[in-house]
Amino acid sequence: MSNKKIDGIGLSIFRIVFFTALFFEVKHMYYFKELFYDPFSKIVSSDINWGVTL
Repeated sequence: MSNKKIDGIGLSIFRIVFFTALFFEVKHMYYFKELFYDPFSKIVSSDINWGVTL
């Protein structure tokens, strides 16, 4: 086994970038939470019947 010291700057930068991206993704999901989690009550149905009639 090698007892070589390794600098932790790379891991620190990765953690900062990763959690910044995660923060903005959660913020984006919170901003559009009505589109993601609400039922489709805001969708207006059309007057045209698009079903197949036999």
